[in-house]
Amino acid sequence: MINNEIKLAITIKIGYYFLTMRQCEICKKGSRMVGKRKLLRGHYNPTNWTRKQPNLQKTRLPDGRQLLICTRCIRTLAKKASGV
Repeated sequence: MINNEIKLAITIKIGYYFLTMRQCEICKKGSRMVGKRKLLRGHYNPTNWTRKQPNLQKTRLPDGRQLLICTRCIRTLAKKASGV
Protein backbone atom coordinates (compact mmCIF):
# COMPACT_ATOMS: atom_id res chain seq x y z
CA MET A 1 0.00 0.00 0.00
CA ILE A 2 2.77 2.44 0.90
CA ASN A 3 4.67 1.59 -2.29
CA ASN A 4 1.61 2.46 -4.41
CA GLU A 5 1.23 5.81 -2.62
CA ILE A 6 4.86 6.66 -3.35
CA LYS A 7 4.43 5.76 -7.03
CA LEU A 8 1.30 7.93 -7.22
CA ALA A 9 3.10 10.89 -5.62
CA ILE A 10 6.01 10.52 -8.06
CA THR A 11 3.76 10.38 -11.12
CA ILE A 12 1.81 13.43 -9.99
CA LYS A 13 5.03 15.33 -9.43
CA ILE A 14 6.44 14.27 -12.80
CA GLY A 15 3.12 15.09 -14.44
CA TYR A 16 3.14 18.51 -12.79
CA TYR A 17 6.59 19.34 -14.09
CA PHE A 18 5.72 17.95 -17.51
CA LEU A 19 2.63 20.14 -17.79
CA THR A 20 4.26 23.37 -16.64
CA MET A 21 6.08 25.20 -19.39
CA ARG A 22 8.49 28.09 -19.06
CA GLN A 23 6.37 30.91 -20.38
CA CYS A 24 5.50 34.49 -19.52
CA GLU A 25 2.63 34.66 -17.04
CA ILE A 26 1.27 37.86 -18.61
CA CYS A 27 1.46 37.43 -22.40
CA LYS A 28 1.93 33.60 -22.41
CA LYS A 29 5.01 33.83 -24.67
CA GLY A 30 6.75 30.44 -24.72
CA SER A 31 9.49 28.64 -26.60
CA ARG A 32 9.50 28.16 -30.36
CA MET A 33 11.35 25.97 -32.81
CA VAL A 34 13.54 27.74 -35.38
CA GLY A 35 15.91 26.45 -38.00
CA LYS A 36 18.47 27.67 -40.49
CA ARG A 37 18.26 27.03 -44.19
CA LYS A 38 21.81 26.09 -45.12
CA LEU A 39 22.81 26.30 -48.79
CA LEU A 40 24.60 23.11 -49.80
CA ARG A 41 25.58 22.54 -53.45
CA GLY A 42 22.77 24.67 -54.84
CA HIS A 43 20.04 23.16 -52.64
CA TYR A 44 18.69 24.45 -49.35
CA ASN A 45 18.94 21.93 -46.55
CA PRO A 46 16.71 22.72 -43.55
CA THR A 47 19.10 21.77 -40.76
CA ASN A 48 20.01 22.84 -37.24
CA TRP A 49 16.60 22.96 -35.63
CA THR A 50 16.86 24.54 -32.18
CA ARG A 51 14.42 25.70 -29.52
CA LYS A 52 14.54 29.43 -28.81
CA GLN A 53 13.49 30.42 -25.29
CA PRO A 54 12.02 33.80 -24.28
CA ASN A 55 14.00 36.06 -21.94
CA LEU A 56 12.11 35.37 -18.70
CA GLN A 57 12.93 37.15 -15.44
CA LYS A 58 11.59 36.81 -11.92
CA THR A 59 9.96 40.13 -11.15
CA ARG A 60 8.13 41.42 -8.10
CA LEU A 61 4.99 43.36 -8.98
CA PRO A 62 3.79 46.39 -6.97
CA ASP A 63 1.08 44.27 -5.31
CA GLY A 64 3.78 41.96 -3.87
CA ARG A 65 3.43 38.95 -6.19
CA GLN A 66 6.57 37.48 -7.75
CA LEU A 67 6.04 36.36 -11.35
CA LEU A 68 8.11 34.92 -14.16
CA ILE A 69 7.58 37.41 -16.99
CA CYS A 70 9.37 38.30 -20.23
CA THR A 71 11.43 41.45 -20.65
CA ARG A 72 8.94 42.89 -23.15
CA CYS A 73 6.22 42.81 -20.49
CA ILE A 74 8.63 44.30 -17.93
CA ARG A 75 9.18 47.25 -20.29
CA THR A 76 5.44 47.62 -20.86
CA LEU A 77 4.74 47.59 -17.11
CA ALA A 78 7.45 50.21 -16.56
CA LYS A 79 5.83 52.47 -19.19
CA LYS A 80 2.41 52.11 -17.54
CA ALA A 81 3.87 52.84 -14.10
CA SER A 82 5.62 56.02 -15.30
CA GLY A 83 2.46 57.30 -16.98
CA VAL A 84 3.81 57.59 -20.53
